[in-house]
Amino acid sequence: MAPDGTVVAFEGINPRDGSRELPRLAELSRPVETVGHEDEGVAAVPFWTVPAYNEPEGPHTRSDGTPYHREGLGCGFLLSIGGLRVFWPGDADVLPGHAELDVDVFLPPIGGAFTMDRREAAELAAELSPELVVPIHYNTFGALETDSRAFAADVAGAGVPVALDESGPRRE
Repeated sequence: MAPDGTVVAFEGINPRDGSRELPRLAELSRPVETVGHEDEGVAAVPFWTVPAYNEPEGPHTRSDGTPYHREGLGCGFLLSIGGLRVFWPGDADVLPGHAELDVDVFLPPIGGAFTMDRREAAELAAELSPELVVPIHYNTFGALETDSRAFAADVAGAGVPVALDESGPRRE
């Protein structure tokens, strides 16, 4: 991060909730701008937030029926970087409104256990028809194992360029 960089963080982040050791936003040495579900602003680049969650009746729920990512606890981002519109939907299912966005670079999670799976993400990529798709949030641990090459073939089959990063270490 640049020395004068600003951290843009979702207002609902609780760094003590979960297994990761994260600093509190107030402890960061950088300016912090908190955002809600459907905000817009300018830090270093213009951005818009979009809701990110799993549908309560969808496939990405716990055994008791609660979604892994409940509505109101996260967001995705649409950024405008040098005129390119980059969309990361957050930890989410494919949601109403996603296909309506004007997107140049699409960064879908494709792991499927806790977010949209590779097939759902490929269908959304075909609808968005961005200049490039770069999948994320996959093959990092067992629950996120997916066939990334099949995802790439599905997206490329729809005429959309896709780039895979298969170099990262798999974590258990």
